[in-house]
Amino acid sequence: MTYIKLIFLIILMMLDRCGIIRHNRMPGQTSDIEKSEPANNSLNGSWRLADAEIRQITVTRQPDSLTNEAVKMEKDEDFLLSFFPDNSFTEVKENGEYTFGKWAQADSSVSIVYPNKTEKYKLLFSRGKRGLREVKLESLTGKSILLAGFGKRMEKYQEDPFYPSNNAWRVKPSAVESDKQIRSRLIRYLSHSAYLLKAADTRKQQIISWEFSKGIIKIYNAGIGMIPKDQMPEVWINSFHSPEDALKAYDMLDDYLRTTSYKGDATGNWVRDDYNILISILEGLKRRV
Repeated sequence: MTYIKLIFLIILMMLDRCGIIRHNRMPGQTSDIEKSEPANNSLNGSWRLADAEIRQITVTRQPDSLTNEAVKMEKDEDFLLSFFPDNSFTEVKENGEYTFGKWAQADSSVSIVYPNKTEKYKLLFSRGKRGLREVKLESLTGKSILLAGFGKRMEKYQEDPFYPSNNAWRVKPSAVESDKQIRSRLIRYLSHSAYLLKAADTRKQQIISWEFSKGIIKIYNAGIGMIPKDQMPEVWINSFHSPEDALKAYDMLDDYLRTTSYKGDATGNWVRDDYNILISILEGLKRRV
């Protein structure tokens, strides 16, 4: 009996070597070719320093406030670079500096056109330790910087919170603004904040970062409030012509929240609920004279 089994085993091995026996792949199992599929070598989306420790609010936990930020290790000043399919880009630094311009990618290089200069880099795409997309930007002088993917491109990229038209509130005016102009700047800031929440919901993000969008609103679980007046971030104040104009904007929002209430229904998703509340607030502010 043992001899017969041995002969049968040898026959099976020969059939397998000849390719007559076919091995069915288990569901979800990928081939080596699928595993080695190249990454999307495009700059579309948002990027920040690869070694950045994110100050965050997590979707899986009940948020406390925008001022509840994690302590960050010392490092070079962080910034956020966002590239869009219409060849526009924005750059926001932690200190509130904001600029925008045009970009053009040609295979393994990119030209970034700022208002007063043009930078050219060689691009080297890779995957980081946590599977995140990374890109090394090498300048003509040999200096390089490593960036990590911070937000993938949205299908409706005009709704990306860092798209140029959603950041007009950051551009400091050269003269004192009227109450109507201050209210408009406040509304643009609230719209940007709403887009942050909408983008997180669309992208199914587990992290919402407010590092580059500091302001006066306070995010709760299905609720919107305000930070204390004496804690207004300097970067937000600096987006106005003067601290006095920033205070006017603060008082406008404070008055609105004190005199109105949200009448929408809760969805059970605090990110979506806070987005709907913000939209309601900014639409209400538009109707005020």
